[in-house]
Amino acid sequence: MVFGKGRIGIITGAGPDAGLDLFSKILHHNKELWGNEYAGDLSSPEVLMYSLPELGYAIDISNNEERLWLSLEKSLNTLNHKVDVVCIACNVLHYFSSKIKEKKYQFEFISVIDVVESITDKHSSVAMLSISKVIDFGAYSPFREVSMSKLIETPPLRKMDDLVKHIKLHGGEDDLAFEMFQAIIDELNSDFLILACTDLPLLPLDKFDKNFIDISDLLAKRVAETAYSLRFVK
Repeated sequence: MVFGKGRIGIITGAGPDAGLDLFSKILHHNKELWGNEYAGDLSSPEVLMYSLPELGYAIDISNNEERLWLSLEKSLNTLNHKVDVVCIACNVLHYFSSKIKEKKYQFEFISVIDVVESITDKHSSVAMLSISKVIDFGAYSPFREVSMSKLIETPPLRKMDDLVKHIKLHGGEDDLAFEMFQAIIDELNSDFLILACTDLPLLPLDKFDKNFIDISDLLAKRVAETAYSLRFVK
């Protein structure tokens, strides 16, 4: 058994439940990677989770860009030299992806931008669901460049903001959250719906008759694969 390599850092807080969801998915994919050699606790990755409540300002990033970067930089500096792989449990905060990579931290940063590009290349009919600053594909959207080369359907921005705020307050299992989400997806025509907000997978997705693509799960898979491979580097 190899210890001390493949350490994972998860930055969360926007919201904290999304960080727990991402952590759970990383553990699931890690177990799959080990296969029959999985030995329980000793096969699990070393993980540091840093949850900052102030990252909740991400829902209004246009008015809080500097505040968010300072908080994010604080968490990145704390994790630097302590972990080998870092991921952020919030799609809108990947607006800072280029800035993070320019800092040349000692860890490998896994971005959802690469994950989304692989999805849009694979599927011809897709919609993206997230808060307005993500799916308006404007200056603060991490997927702005992706949208320039691919037609992506989007739901009404205000309805998405209201839904995400409701989930943050009342959880994904709330009846009204269910009804709000159902009304939104009923209006979409695309074959595949990309969940580009880490609060949306908290909904009971198996109860909806749609083809969902959970970016959080794909991000978790890539993080787990990267960390797993590093555990065996001598």
